[in-house]
Amino acid sequence: MLRLPSVFLLSFLTLAGAAGCATVRPEGEVVPVEAPTPRETGKVEVGQPYFDFTGPLLRGGEFSLAKAVGRQVVLLQFWGIRCGPCLQEFRLLDRLYEAYRNRGLLVLGVNTDGLDAVKLTRAMAERGISPSYPVMLDREFSAAAHYTQWLVPVSVLIDRQGVVRAVHTGYKPELDPVIEAELVGILEE
Repeated sequence: MLRLPSVFLLSFLTLAGAAGCATVRPEGEVVPVEAPTPRETGKVEVGQPYFDFTGPLLRGGEFSLAKAVGRQVVLLQFWGIRCGPCLQEFRLLDRLYEAYRNRGLLVLGVNTDGLDAVKLTRAMAERGISPSYPVMLDREFSAAAHYTQWLVPVSVLIDRQGVVRAVHTGYKPELDPVIEAELVGILEE
């Protein structure tokens, strides 16, 4: 059993807690902990399986991720109407969807504002937003809970086998070639 003086213990806890690699029992014993799996944390990770979700589409109908995975490469975009970078990312996603949907790409915007279809449609019209790809309402945040840390935009690439291949939090135009290269690589597999 390893015991550490409190000043060292506090420093270690700060570093270890941030890395998620150890825990300290009340009596001061430091115990290594295996990194949690995505299923334990409830969050997706690159190289791990996707989390399934279903939800209503903005223009009617329902979307099921499980029905898309296996047939298509899926690019999810979690976004909010008041998020400037989210609105900028629409240009990239529209372009990618138009360029690659015939090669098996599905882009799905997942709105995290908690708005109903009427309010979201009005807000999108006020901002001149009309994506060519489908938009799903995540009013209860059930999908976002597995894919985001409550920050948007988050873009997630899922291959045809259902493996999360890339996750990008935030958006800058400099990411455009990175995301497109990742996408093309997955489409060509």
